[in-house]
Amino acid sequence: MKHLLPCILLFATTPALAQRPAPGQEKDVGDVVTQPIADVNLKRKDVPPELTAIMANPYDLTGLRKCRHIIAAVRELDGVLGPDFDEAVEDSKAARRRQSALSVAGGAISSLIPFRFLIREISGANKADEEYRAAIYAGVVRRGFLKGYGKARRCVPPGSPRRIKSTP
Repeated sequence: MKHLLPCILLFATTPALAQRPAPGQEKDVGDVVTQPIADVNLKRKDVPPELTAIMANPYDLTGLRKCRHIIAAVRELDGVLGPDFDEAVEDSKAARRRQSALSVAGGAISSLIPFRFLIREISGANKADEEYRAAIYAGVVRRGFLKGYGKARRCVPPGSPRRIKSTP
């Protein structure tokens, strides 16, 4: 029993300390402050309705006969997911510092919650986050698929990928 307590504490705090926002998932002050509420599944990220239909079949081509239709579909996904890799994004030092500070604050708040992983699992918060991430993934897959399809049909960007200038 003596040896069990340190193991439980290690497993309970490790997920909280290891979690970092994925690229493109920026935090704001509201996310940091409401993290404990999200951990007990009282606040959850709703899956955007545009992504709900996509999850069933991200490769559906219904209604996408012309480049203008493909471009419109890609723009709709850009509105939900944010810019794609081939889009120029302003990345200022101030914005990076702000995100870093919010990540640290979020990690600090999360680490104060004892047995956070177990609480998230029991409350269903982990399952809700998993469903949200699956919807985002389906949207990203669809956007890439549409751009490839648009490229094959010789559509102009954003209906096809923009050329990315490589850096040495």
